[in-house]
Amino acid sequence: MGTPCTQRSPGPWLIGSILLLALLLRCYAALRLSAHIDEASTLLAIHRVAEIGLPILPSGSAYFQGATLSYLLTPLHWLGWADLNGDLTLLRLPEVIAGTAAVWLTYVLGSRVSGNARVGTLAALLLALDPISVQWSAHVRMYAPLQALSLGLILTFLSLLTGPPRRRRLVLFVALWWIAIFTHVSAALLLPAMGLIALRVHGRSLLSGRRDLILALGLGAAAAGALLGINALFGQARAGTEATAPLPWIRFVGDHVIDLGALTEIDLTLWRSLFLMGEQSRLASLPPLFIIGASLAIVVGWLPLGRRLNSHREIEYRVVTGALLACYWLPVLIVSAVATSPRPRYLLLVQPLSYIILASAAVSLRWKWIRRETSFRFVRHASLAVPGAVALLLLVHLGRGLVWLGEHPVVMPNYVNALSYVNLRHQPGELVLVSMPSPAYLVLSDVDDLRYLAGPDDRPPGQSRVERYTRLAPNGQRIDYWIGVGAIASTAELCETFINNPDAWLVLEDARHLNHGWAYGGDMAEVITGMTVETYRAPGGAVVRRAQEVSLSNHLRQLCGIRLATFENGFLGR
Repeated sequence: MGTPCTQRSPGPWLIGSILLLALLLRCYAALRLSAHIDEASTLLAIHRVAEIGLPILPSGSAYFQGATLSYLLTPLHWLGWADLNGDLTLLRLPEVIAGTAAVWLTYVLGSRVSGNARVGTLAALLLALDPISVQWSAHVRMYAPLQALSLGLILTFLSLLTGPPRRRRLVLFVALWWIAIFTHVSAALLLPAMGLIALRVHGRSLLSGRRDLILALGLGAAAAGALLGINALFGQARAGTEATAPLPWIRFVGDHVIDLGALTEIDLTLWRSLFLMGEQSRLASLPPLFIIGASLAIVVGWLPLGRRLNSHREIEYRVVTGALLACYWLPVLIVSAVATSPRPRYLLLVQPLSYIILASAAVSLRWKWIRRETSFRFVRHASLAVPGAVALLLLVHLGRGLVWLGEHPVVMPNYVNALSYVNLRHQPGELVLVSMPSPAYLVLSDVDDLRYLAGPDDRPPGQSRVERYTRLAPNGQRIDYWIGVGAIASTAELCETFINNPDAWLVLEDARHLNHGWAYGGDMAEVITGMTVETYRAPGGAVVRRAQEVSLSNHLRQLCGIRLATFENGFLGR
């Protein structure tokens, strides 16, 4: 009952076919999907590694949490293949390979945990078809490598946990930890689960015969400490947050999404969004329910139910499945408690584990035991039908998500086209205000005229772009986080900028920034629409606006003051 029963492998041809399917889907996505805005940040870090040897952004901010990918892709920059204006396919190829490797490692881990190769095969198939994993294996970002590294970490940890101390395993585990942390800091989410499982399994032995586990986990934690220390060394503090940050020593790219004050309020929205892709149906709510049910089935499978389970195989099975559940659910609960931004990619590192949990319950746990030992025909039939129905519904849901992804290849507004339009027409001395500095730095020929439109600084804590994406330079000037240009952080500053620069350009997103209140809503949006007009619209909603002589409302005159006469007179010479 519920014990790992070693099964004959379904055959190398089957797992080979799944890997080929995973590779083809990810290659297709890499060729078809438009650039994501965050890919510009990765390219910016690659350029800096090529120029100065370190991923220190032009603003002075450290970007070491993506260092693994930055160094890996730097040779492509030397060959001239790291241009945001060009084809990103070659830059995306390592992520495609990493995403495919994650499918293979899912097969290995699923087979290892359950003792049943069919579990690994089914889990690998589900991950191969997982739309969000396919998408993020096709962008020049660190999430596909992180997924593969996390699986390697868990596999190595299980070997350390259940096997005798081995120096090679220890060295491999620590090396994977450091590489993973410097790929993405969210790898640290696995550390609490591994520590708790090691304590539960070995107890006081951690202080004697199994000190190797303490050493391994301690050196892994040191990697996270090193990352935070490097960021502190380079002064990676956002403007205005030093006094309000709950833990000021936490500094890394994206630390604005953490709110330790919300620890008592667990919101599973971000976790559920891992299984959403585009237009939703009733099927979208089923995978989270299936995972909860499968996790409970695994726990129920541990129960002896009238007979003793004391063989070495049964004990090891409980250990490895318990570790699997801990490495999945603890990160999910931690992120659900502290994350303020509902972006599912923050949990992509544990997405393969969800499919291993589902496959374990469907193939080798309670259903199999019920079929073998119950005398009720209905229960026997149900034990066959339920796993099949669950697998079929999952495959249909994942297939629908892949179809949607293929039909909607523009994942973000095309800033490259919008900025290229400005680059062809911009004259020296004309200010260019941008909502996203990284692509502007990579596309525009002249960055001396760049300014970052951060937004108004009166937003609630955690919702302000000023708080998130600006920092104070040593001279006290507020600059953007990426390239170090001056930041406009209030409606009054924006008014003054347009008044003094009546030929200014503005590049932003129509939907997310201008029409959505969190970015430039309210008075700032009225200043933008009242003092500029749209001159170009790129695919996906990136727009170019330019200061023009337009009809100014009375409210706009009150917002910006009597100096608007200067703005209006500024057009006489144009």
